[in-house]
Amino acid sequence: MEILLILFVLGLVIFVLLVLNTLIKWIIKTKKRAIGVSASLLAVLVGFGIYQLFFVKLAFIQSKVYPDLYLVKNFPEEKSTLNAVIKDFVMRHVKTKPTTLRFYKYYKSYNPLVFGDSGTAYFIDNEEDLGGMVVEDLGMYMALKIATLSKTDCEDELGYCARLDYFEEGRKVKTHDINITVNYNK
Repeated sequence: MEILLILFVLGLVIFVLLVLNTLIKWIIKTKKRAIGVSASLLAVLVGFGIYQLFFVKLAFIQSKVYPDLYLVKNFPEEKSTLNAVIKDFVMRHVKTKPTTLRFYKYYKSYNPLVFGDSGTAYFIDNEEDLGGMVVEDLGMYMALKIATLSKTDCEDELGYCARLDYFEEGRKVKTHDINITVNYNK
């Protein structure tokens, strides 16, 4: 069965390469076509760049099942920018309702296999599934963990003290202590 699958994929790759070869020969046959296709590709690339730069926004998606779990979608690749955005989110969140929080990168798997992982997006609507044929455990995605906020002891009773730990590839790399005076009577 595996041999048939390998032969099918190999045949598909050869077919795609032949079609691409024919298409490239047709495009470069005349200078007008080559300029037109190049201009079209450039317009698509510029449009995609503008879309990514101005229209794709960072989003915090809260899990409906685990209220302390947030998935960060469209996050900046620069770690210091991502950490600053998370810290700002935590500071705003802690002022309204102090709690512990967990942040993971949003990841949705498009794996065609039935028994493959679903990604962290699974936990928006579903609890961890530790039994059965398919296992979905948040611990499987430790490499996608970004940060955790955990409450610590405070010397001042009117304040909220917490520790914000940042992670890269599942390892803690940075810690930030947070001390906020919170007025719960409002």
